[in-house]
Amino acid sequence: MKNEKTLRVLLIISLIYSVYQVAYLLFTYIKVPFDITNPLIPKYLIDYVRFPIYFLFPIFLAISIICYNLIRNKAYQHKSILPIFGVLVLYHFFEVFIYQFIQSFNPYG
Repeated sequence: MKNEKTLRVLLIISLIYSVYQVAYLLFTYIKVPFDITNPLIPKYLIDYVRFPIYFLFPIFLAISIICYNLIRNKAYQHKSILPIFGVLVLYHFFEVFIYQFIQSFNPYG
């Protein structure tokens, strides 16, 4: 019983963090202006900034959906919750390195 409560807390934390990341990435995507009228700013700058979002948004959206379904079905199992939580913790600590790695493949820059 105590183990189930711990897994439930980890799952709720995972859901909150992944929904926060989805909202943050969506806000970042919308925040970038669509029309740049300054002739000194290159036209591909918008795509350069948005490129990492194309990879990270689907990942966090999928994690959010998985966490929501696990909470709704009350499926608190080690093999499903701990890897999700581990991925989110690793992303939290190595976010800058993951972002730089994705940017290294950016075709716009």
